[in-house]
Amino acid sequence: MLIGTTLMPVWFFQGIEKLSIVTNLMIVAKLSMLPLFFIFVDNDADVKYAVMIQSSMNLVAGIIAIIYIYRKKLVRVVDFSNLRVSYTLKDSFPIFCATLSISLYTMSTTIIIGIFSNVYEVSIFTAADRVKGAILGVFLVLGNAFYPRINSLLVNKKEEAYALIKKIFYWQGALCIIITIFVIAFSKLITRIMFGHEYSEVSTLLILFSPVYLLVIQSTVLGNYILLPHGHKTSYTILPMVSAVIHIPLCAYLASKYGAWGGCFQLLSLKLYHLYA
Repeated sequence: MLIGTTLMPVWFFQGIEKLSIVTNLMIVAKLSMLPLFFIFVDNDADVKYAVMIQSSMNLVAGIIAIIYIYRKKLVRVVDFSNLRVSYTLKDSFPIFCATLSISLYTMSTTIIIGIFSNVYEVSIFTAADRVKGAILGVFLVLGNAFYPRINSLLVNKKEEAYALIKKIFYWQGALCIIITIFVIAFSKLITRIMFGHEYSEVSTLLILFSPVYLLVIQSTVLGNYILLPHGHKTSYTILPMVSAVIHIPLCAYLASKYGAWGGCFQLLSLKLYHLYA
């Protein structure tokens, strides 16, 4: 899976504004690997084969992507001395730090709950977090598709760029509010279908998590489409780093007192702080 993720040049297709190719390649890879599940996976003892097949999907998609780029002649040999690689790495370092900090406080929450609470609290938090990740994933993929276009427009046609940003902000916000209302209204049904009756407490966590959808999406729009293109890299970097430093001790305290509820509440508070800042 790691090799496949490395081979898959999502950044390249994002840059040429053809992310649909990535989607098509993943569909082809999954369909091509699907028969292997029926051939090699029969019972619980075959779990290792299931894992191998599942992880091979990214590898197959990555290989197909490389072949596609080569056949279509989308890249060519260039003089590396003129690419200013060192400058580019130095210039993008703040973005790397911000992304790393966000990943740190997002992924560490489950670990912190596991250390300061119990396995059941970890399981219900993980279940609610999976739903959150599935919903946010759709919007974040769309955001990645818009990012190159907005950057290009900000250089050449600023008025069109601002108009597009405004449309994205309002339309994504409206759609997210509808999804939030749906999750709140049908939280018990969603929990029963996805996780079963034994995880009924997940429904309350889904309700607590629901405001996070809007907060994350709108913060992403403001950060990626406004702060970064206008050169506010310091603000873009410092905010997640400070958040990570604050999050870990607070989450540890809340998780020790309230378990999964404490972790959810801390993440919600952090996202509120992000949007406000």
